[in-house]
Amino acid sequence: MAEKTLGLAVLPLAAFLLGVLAGAYYPSQDLYSSVQEKFSTIVSLPPFTQSLAIFVNNAAVAAELLAGSVLVIPGLALLSANGYVLGMYMHMFSNMYGLSGVAIMLALLAPHGVFELAAHFYASILGIRFTVNVARGRASLRDAAAGTLAGFATVTALLVVAAFVEVYVSERLAHILTTL
Repeated sequence: MAEKTLGLAVLPLAAFLLGVLAGAYYPSQDLYSSVQEKFSTIVSLPPFTQSLAIFVNNAAVAAELLAGSVLVIPGLALLSANGYVLGMYMHMFSNMYGLSGVAIMLALLAPHGVFELAAHFYASILGIRFTVNVARGRASLRDAAAGTLAGFATVTALLVVAAFVEVYVSERLAHILTTL
């Protein structure tokens, strides 16, 4: 089963990386402003509430990824769009701080990004796996749905960890790195 899941990971990963490249080479100032506005609203909250807001936002994205990935293309498009945002930030950071800016940005993303990206990729894989298993007769609709929901519990746990790490670790790391 792990080998089959690994094989299903290729499409979501490729879609995400294509989005990163597109965002890095063709950033949108309008989208950047929109994302910044959303972030500024969340950052103004107290830390625990920030964590909850980040979790809710990421859980909604994961649910959209899961549902969209059942149809395959919409889920891949959403992963690509999320990659685009990351690529756009890489472009902005490199313009502001040079190559070291990209390194700083990646260092800031690493602590929580490991959990968040794993959760989002897994949500997408769950949706694709649901479709493949039902379409190929490997599982009934009911069994495939039960397996998918069980897998989404893992996604949820990863996102809870990611949200708290983002607020309580990544933000402190940002303060340290930007005051060096």
